[in-house]
Amino acid sequence: MLVKIIGSQRFKAIVSAYGANPDRWPAYERAAALEFCRKSPQKANQMMREAQEVDSLLGFLKAPQASEALHWQTLGLLMPQGGGAAVLPFTPRSTLKSPFVWMTGASLAAACAAGIILGMSLSLHSIVDQRVQDVLVQTSIVDLEN
Repeated sequence: MLVKIIGSQRFKAIVSAYGANPDRWPAYERAAALEFCRKSPQKANQMMREAQEVDSLLGFLKAPQASEALHWQTLGLLMPQGGGAAVLPFTPRSTLKSPFVWMTGASLAAACAAGIILGMSLSLHSIVDQRVQDVLVQTSIVDLEN
């Protein structure tokens, strides 16, 4: 397995961002970071000690929990006033009456037709050119025989 080499700056960035526990380091850089620890144990231990201090301080903190009152207050702000369910008004409209739909469809049809006509004319010209070439080859063969 090929292990990429990282320097002290990158190792410090990893330890500062993810902490001193190697299990939290990015998997794609873990092997290189452990290799740095093996090759430069003094630098690595100093950086790891600093990260362990921060980790221990963060370990004492608890994630804030929202109270039930705050939960219901937030939901109340999101719900519509009047106690009813949120219903969006529905107004049916025919999309086929829209001139935009017809213009878009007509433009698409015109582009397709132009592509077909252009493709067929180019292929007919190449077929005609091939036939002319075949006739010229055959006449040159007949001329060589005589």
